[in-house]
Amino acid sequence: MRNSICVFTGCRDTHVRGGPGKSRCVKDLPKNADGGPTVWDLRQLVLEGESTPVAGDVVQRYLDLTYSRIDSARGYVPSQSLEETRPLLTCADAVSSSDVIHEQLDHSLLNVSGLCLNRGVDEAFSVQLRLRERIYTVSSANGLREWKVPVDDNSVPVLLLPSRDAQFGARSAAIQAAVSTVLEEWMYLADRTRMTKLARVLLGFVKTQLVPYGCGQLVEEGLRGLYSPRALQCMPHELLYEALVRDCLMVLPSRISLAAKGVSAKLATPAVLDKAAEHA
Repeated sequence: MRNSICVFTGCRDTHVRGGPGKSRCVKDLPKNADGGPTVWDLRQLVLEGESTPVAGDVVQRYLDLTYSRIDSARGYVPSQSLEETRPLLTCADAVSSSDVIHEQLDHSLLNVSGLCLNRGVDEAFSVQLRLRERIYTVSSANGLREWKVPVDDNSVPVLLLPSRDAQFGARSAAIQAAVSTVLEEWMYLADRTRMTKLARVLLGFVKTQLVPYGCGQLVEEGLRGLYSPRALQCMPHELLYEALVRDCLMVLPSRISLAAKGVSAKLATPAVLDKAAEHA
């Protein structure tokens, strides 16, 4: 935001004041017709998914994020939890922030090594999923477990919810539904706000959870709901290219070979099998 901007935060007041000039960080920043200082009043701004006006600390974090581009003293420290980042992202979206701000927030989240997703399952239980280097399995035999990737013979999973828990049966289905719901919400939000790096992390997490086939995939039941029409409609073209054209059409399964401890296998597409049958 060009010229001076200050924020007044408190229990009742949330203002942003800026001087004249076109902002490179916020589109259509309001300004006085006479060119004088403008008060940007956010006291009645209600963010998406909220029922009360935006809190002053959210506006302060937004300004810290914006000013950190030019002032190292106003550094922004991203949270490890996406849920704690949601108000900041929806605030940036609500005030029509430019791609510069969204890219900066996107890049800051990419540098968070322990980036995680939290979702409450019921009043007494919630799940926290790390979005990188983790596989989660849920089954009636072994409960909800977390594996660190890569998995080898010495890997020991972390038991997050034992199968002997009296409410495991009900919670198991609720966990899968909750995870699928929150992933779809974040995929849509990341796609809509042009957070391409975050969207790629989320897609990578979903693909990783599909690896333990037959061992209790975490997203198996709600997989179709993850790729909702609204998420696909907003998804950046480069991600659609990576997921469909590059990974499904250019990198053909018939060219993939697997080998492990003396056992090897070669995957073939239906087209390859049909061609082999013609020559049999």
